[in-house]
Amino acid sequence: MIPRKKQYYFLSALGTLLIIATFLEEHLYNRIFWLSFIIIGGLFLGLFAFLILFALKADIIGLLLCLTLLFISGGLQFIDKEYFKSSKVLEAELISDLDIIKLTLRANNRFEIETIGLFGFTEKITGKYKIKNDKIYFLSKKHYNELIPDTVTIIHDKIILKYNQDGQPCTDYASFFQLKKINNRH
Repeated sequence: MIPRKKQYYFLSALGTLLIIATFLEEHLYNRIFWLSFIIIGGLFLGLFAFLILFALKADIIGLLLCLTLLFISGGLQFIDKEYFKSSKVLEAELISDLDIIKLTLRANNRFEIETIGLFGFTEKITGKYKIKNDKIYFLSKKHYNELIPDTVTIIHDKIILKYNQDGQPCTDYASFFQLKKINNRH
């Protein structure tokens, strides 16, 4: 039988790992999609097993510790993680038949490109950018596929991705981002 004090230490470590994994869930999901479910699910099940063990033993301290850790990690699912990020400078969307691509530029010169596809598929890519006049330069080499070039142009309420043979902005369906919000403090 494992001493009660060691059980509390193990439970605390398990709960802390679950809280950290829950807080970093978006990052884990983007890096190791299927493994993120195994990591968070495994930690949750381990914590739940301790909850049952302490309930059967009528160990009030262990039970309260389990419930507190589960409450904290569950609560992190509902916290807007946007609170911990730099403020948004620009938001834009490109809507096509198959997916929606959301572009967010932040005040700390970081960007996020989130693709929301059919059947709930999501992918988020982040990197660095800089703005000079009406041009946005994506500095990260692997910022997206061939759809979004390294340099795009802001014209009125659109972010133009390409130009036609005459040098005119291409505004065909699904060939530009529609600006949703601009914060001029940047």
